[in-house]
Amino acid sequence: RPTPYAELYTDLVRRCEAMLDTYPWLTNADGFRLDDALRQVRDAADKAVDEFDKVRRLQHEARQQVKSARKRCDEQFNELRRTGFKRLEDFVHHLAAIRKLRGELITLKEVRYIDLATVEKLEQQVAGENETLSGATVKFLLKPEALDPYRKEAAERLAAVDHVKKAAEGREIEKAVAKAGAELEMLIEIVNSLKIEDATETTRIIDGITAIYSTLNQVKAALKKRLKDLVAAEGAAQFAAQLKLLGQSAASYLDLCDTPAKCDDYLNRITVQLEELEGAFADFEEYTVQLAGRRTELYEAFEQRKVALVEQRNRRANALLTAAERILKVIQNRLAGFKTVEEINSYLAADLMPAKVRDTIAQLLELDDSVKADDLQGRLKSVQQEAVRQLKDRQELFVGGEGVIKLGRHHFNINTQPLDLTIVFRDDLPNLHLTGTKYFEPLTDEALLATREVWEQEVVSENRDVYRAEYLAWQLLKQLQDRSPSETEKRSDTHQADATTGTFQSFLQQPPEQQLARVQEFMGGRYQESYTKGVHDLDAALILRTLASVHVGLRRARHQPTVRACAVVWWHRFCPPEEKSLWTTRLGSFGARNQLFPGDPVQQRYIQALARQLTTFTRESGLFAESVADDAANYLFAELTSREGFCVTREANAIAAGFRSHLAAKGSETAFDAAQESLTKHPGSAFEMIRDWVRGFLLGQPGRTRFVDEAAALLFCGGDLTHEEVTQ
Repeated sequence: RPTPYAELYTDLVRRCEAMLDTYPWLTNADGFRLDDALRQVRDAADKAVDEFDKVRRLQHEARQQVKSARKRCDEQFNELRRTGFKRLEDFVHHLAAIRKLRGELITLKEVRYIDLATVEKLEQQVAGENETLSGATVKFLLKPEALDPYRKEAAERLAAVDHVKKAAEGREIEKAVAKAGAELEMLIEIVNSLKIEDATETTRIIDGITAIYSTLNQVKAALKKRLKDLVAAEGAAQFAAQLKLLGQSAASYLDLCDTPAKCDDYLNRITVQLEELEGAFADFEEYTVQLAGRRTELYEAFEQRKVALVEQRNRRANALLTAAERILKVIQNRLAGFKTVEEINSYLAADLMPAKVRDTIAQLLELDDSVKADDLQGRLKSVQQEAVRQLKDRQELFVGGEGVIKLGRHHFNINTQPLDLTIVFRDDLPNLHLTGTKYFEPLTDEALLATREVWEQEVVSENRDVYRAEYLAWQLLKQLQDRSPSETEKRSDTHQADATTGTFQSFLQQPPEQQLARVQEFMGGRYQESYTKGVHDLDAALILRTLASVHVGLRRARHQPTVRACAVVWWHRFCPPEEKSLWTTRLGSFGARNQLFPGDPVQQRYIQALARQLTTFTRESGLFAESVADDAANYLFAELTSREGFCVTREANAIAAGFRSHLAAKGSETAFDAAQESLTKHPGSAFEMIRDWVRGFLLGQPGRTRFVDEAAALLFCGGDLTHEEVTQ
């Protein structure tokens, strides 16, 4: 047998195991513990078997490597015999292959258990073929045309450099030049290693190769410059694309960051991408600077996101803790009213309030705030324990009811009402009172006593004169008026079709059920005003429907007569012509635009500008109070954007007509016109004079005096005032 000991150690292992299984008493002291010796023998045999297996494997691999090397040598030798060697490339190719083969054989000698004799024999054969081929190569090189293929290739490569359009094409040329250079180096080595009797021939061969080397160096220099330009151009586009991709990735990662841990994770991913880009564009200093700046920006963005998430988590945790503390107070008060321990435990186990606290504890743990969660858990347990302790104390102390304690044979009533300072009315005066005591202190503050009329008002929404539903309707009317657009917008078909804008028209277009639902929604959160559903909401809906109808019917006449008179007088007699023309054009255009695009809040700027001019007019002229300037500006804005005539109430028109008729009947019309004409250069005085005459005309008619300013304005402006009559 070639390896007889392998089976020997295998049998030894088998016998040791059989003896240990057959004689279990060998483990006893009476058996002298021979099992230890048998196990040691078995382990040593196992190692020997493993070593034999390893040696056999290495020997097999060595034989296979020798066989493979012999096969490659035979194939190479056969290839040499079949080649015609008419070109220098054939010599170079086979010389390179033989050199590689010889190197493999030399390396093979270092392998364990290799057949050195066979390897050395193969090496001798390869060395002989190499020497023969080297001599043939030198002979071929002595021919003048031997190096022509390399000269031609070098020239072509040099000419191709100028036509390179892509960096990839340039790298292919670079690889080809490097390969040609390696082959030429090998030829020089071969020429130098052989003994050529004629030194001039050696010099001629080396000079020819050197000339080709010179051309290849030119190719390398030109190619290096060309590649630098191409890489710079292509790198700019590639860098821009990579930078854009990096920005998109960063934006996506920031959206996905919903926890501080994810911020760190995605920041690491972005950092890896940045490092890859820095490695890819390390040759471009300007790109490196940009990447450094981008790294700082991304780091700050992720850190800000992380800080925001941490702050958000802290706010959430604090809010949960605050809510839980309030619930704990409710639980504590509730537990104080239970009579048995079983009721306390049942409440804490099944009621919604303790369950809410436990849910808050779970949410705090999800937020990784275990400190607050543990504190809340401990406080909940303390509340339970304190309630049980107080219950036992009450059961031991109180007898015959909660308000009676027993001390010996005596029973005493006690007051458990908490001590609090309140205000009560006594002898029709407010008094400070401590609950549960006989302490009363009258209040004598004059400011407080001046509010006597509201002492009996229980809620803010109702008193002796105002019904609660009226107050609710008034609040809704103000909300609708605040949301109501300009007069032009109200007439827009598009705007009227929108039933959700909150305007008077949309409210009136709704069926009564929706109007009632809107009132109920409005009063839903107004608990302090003490509305009763089914009573005040129904009454408020009816009142609001009437108010909205009146508001829409009045249109611009809903403004007070004095307000309209102020706007009319300033516009027709005190506004400069150039400014009037400018305002007419601007507001007319704005009104036309609002018919197509209603609801623009920019109208407030126009109203404020008009209000400033009207305030100046009322302050300087003294014809009207400054308090009417803002309302007059709103009215004038509505008139100018509507492009219709100024509205005049029927009452004011009737007063002006009656005034003229009265003057004609009394024969004083000429005197009035003369007085008015004499004050033409003083329009303020002219208006004061007309208003005085009208006020005199209305003496004895107190119900019509509020239209004095409007009637005076109508007479003052005369034919210049284009108006339409409305009823107020």
